Amino acid sequence: MREVQDKRLDPRIGFILGALIGDGSLSDKNTIEFQQKSKEWLEIVKNHFFILFGKKSKISKIFGRNAFRLRIYSKEIFNLFKELTSKINEVVMNESEEFQRKFLQGIFDAEGSVEKYQNRIAFYNKDEKIVNLCKTLLEKNGILVNKLYVKKKSGVITLSFSGIEKLRIFYEKINFTHPEKKKKLEEKLTLN
Repeated sequence: MREVQDKRLDPRIGFILGALIGDGSLSDKNTIEFQQKSKEWLEIVKNHFFILFGKKSKISKIFGRNAFRLRIYSKEIFNLFKELTSKINEVVMNESEEFQRKFLQGIFDAEGSVEKYQNRIAFYNKDEKIVNLCKTLLEKNGILVNKLYVKKKSGVITLSFSGIEKLRIFYEKINFTHPEKKKKLEEKLTLN
C-alpha cells in the first residue's frame, strides 16, 4: 500500500481523478471502471494507470452499445481513489497547479465538449460541488466562465466559457487529451 500512496501527488493522479469523476465509477468489487465512446482516450487512461502503478488492464467493447469499457482491478488503487474522491475539493485545491490542470484535463476529456457553431467549450455535471470546483480552477487559470445554467428537469449544470481568447488559454494551459475534442479545439483555433 505504501508504494501506491507515494504516488498521490503525481499530476497524472489529477488526470485520472478528473476522468473518474467524469466517465468513471468505483464498484463494490475493488474495481475502477471507465466507459467511453473513444477507445483511443481509454488507451490514454489505461497508460496512466500502467505508468503510475504498473497495473495492466483491458479495454473491451460494451455489448449492444457504441462504447468501450476499461476496468482496473486492484484493492490498493481502488482504496486510494475512493479516499481521494471522498474529499475531492480538499485534495484538488491543496495540490500543485499542474495537478489541478491535469484534473481539469481529465474531467473535460470526460464531460466537456467543443461547441460546433460557437467558440465555446461546455462541461456538464449534476454535482454542484464539482462544477464549482471546476469554475474556481478555470478562473484561477484566467478563464472566466459564463453564468451557470441548470436544466430544471434533469438537474444537469452547464459550465461554459466563450470566446476565442478563452479557448486559446484553455488550449495552452489545460487542453484535451481526448482525440476528437482536441482536434475540434485545434480546428477552431486555426480558423480564428
